[in-house]
Amino acid sequence: MDHQSTRAIYEHWESLRAERDAPFRSEIDPRRISAALESMFILEQLDPDDVRFRLAGTGLVALLGIEPRGMIADAVMDEASAGQILQLARQVTAEPAIAVMRVKGVSAFGAARPAPFEPRGEMILLPMRSELGGRDRILGAINMLEPPAPDSPPLRMRLMGAKMLPIEFDPARCGRRAPAPPQDRRDKDAGRFLAEAPAPFARRRPTAVLTPIEGNPEAPRGEGRPRPALRVVKD
Repeated sequence: MDHQSTRAIYEHWESLRAERDAPFRSEIDPRRISAALESMFILEQLDPDDVRFRLAGTGLVALLGIEPRGMIADAVMDEASAGQILQLARQVTAEPAIAVMRVKGVSAFGAARPAPFEPRGEMILLPMRSELGGRDRILGAINMLEPPAPDSPPLRMRLMGAKMLPIEFDPARCGRRAPAPPQDRRDKDAGRFLAEAPAPFARRRPTAVLTPIEGNPEAPRGEGRPRPALRVVKD
């Protein structure tokens, strides 16, 4: 892993794993990897032969020239590498394992409009569990180690090599949720990446409403006339 963003995503994933085979998708905290979000993506394995993009970072969308959400995993690969990312994704979720790949960016238009420069990059696939407990999500990233040319056409990734890294885990912990980490005061800016941070709670002082339940408060108080009784109602 040569790119800083790739390492940041891996380290966040590993910190959440807590001796399990994979963390849950909901445990991923974008605030911890904010600098790496542009190159990140999440895949969903619908069945062994159908792996699709659930979401993709804006930097990845710009690099590819497409919004891959809902597309098959092969949509980001060139024809020479078709089917290879699907095979790697199956290994990542089944074994489980970590896939680290060397890639090269080639023109999405092929020989009809070749890229003036084909930058080197790296790709990573990390297993996750969905909220139903199945190991059918993949956290990934594509990071180019060299910037594409300014006039580069949209790129597709050509696989140049891959390494599968085994995951050591405690079987007794698999499928369990890790304890929630202590709240960090620096999370006050959570709204930048997730929902707007909640406003502080302010206790409202109740207003007393006086309601006459007996007698006429406007009538003069003569002898023998009962005093009006009042009931205090709090909203």
